[in-house]
Amino acid sequence: CSSIGGFSDVYNFKSPIHRIMFHGEKNTLIVFTESYEMAQFFLMDDDAFSLRSRVKLSMPAQRFSLDWIDRGIVVCASGEKILRFWDLNNDNTAVLALPERQNTSSPGTACVVSFNNTNESLVASSSDGTISMWKSPSISSTQWDLYYTERFSSFQ
Repeated sequence: CSSIGGFSDVYNFKSPIHRIMFHGEKNTLIVFTESYEMAQFFLMDDDAFSLRSRVKLSMPAQRFSLDWIDRGIVVCASGEKILRFWDLNNDNTAVLALPERQNTSSPGTACVVSFNNTNESLVASSSDGTISMWKSPSISSTQWDLYYTERFSSFQ
């Protein structure tokens, strides 16, 4: 929408938008679609957007969960036994394996992920009802220390 109320197309996606995030320090809008496309748009001085990059993400799940970790770092749970991290500042990626549980034939896959800014902890839930929590010595670090994991039974 322009300053006088007009609209114009910036980009046409082939599937619905799943999540939009804005990286204020970089003046960048990040768009994730339901078909696993990630696009970054730079907000220019004239309030117009310019496509900075567009990539097709490789994820096995039909649903995925995203959250900010820090300025420009996104974490994703996508039905795998890992969490995926993208540093949008430098295009680096990293993964964090879900903890192995004893006495289970098949550990669950990551369904939902959330980052808590207050205590700087990362929380993920998996398909087998396990909740896991990690802390990192530094948010920008790729080293996460598991400090809690528990399997919850269904509520009835």
